[in-house]
Amino acid sequence: EGLDDAAGYEATLAALRAVGLQAEEIGAVLSVLAGLLHLGNLGFRGSDAATLSSSPSLGSACELLGCDVEDLRVATTCRRLKVGPTLPLTLTLTLTLT
Repeated sequence: EGLDDAAGYEATLAALRAVGLQAEEIGAVLSVLAGLLHLGNLGFRGSDAATLSSSPSLGSACELLGCDVEDLRVATTCRRLKVGPTLPLTLTLTLTLT
């Protein structure tokens, strides 16, 4: 209550311009920010292994961040380890609810 989102947005744009960002760069910053907000809406399911729940936010996040859905799935549900001079080892993360 008492917050003016439009004024806050304009103040943010003014601050980005003040530090020298051009319109294209500001657009890129806003796209990344929107993509990150969509990542916060993603859901996970599974008991033995974590999997992403299908949602509109998944596609939106990928589009805004410029990544492939499968790449985002792997990045959020798997851990990649490099053990010695061998190829990286990819482990699926387990989902633990607390």
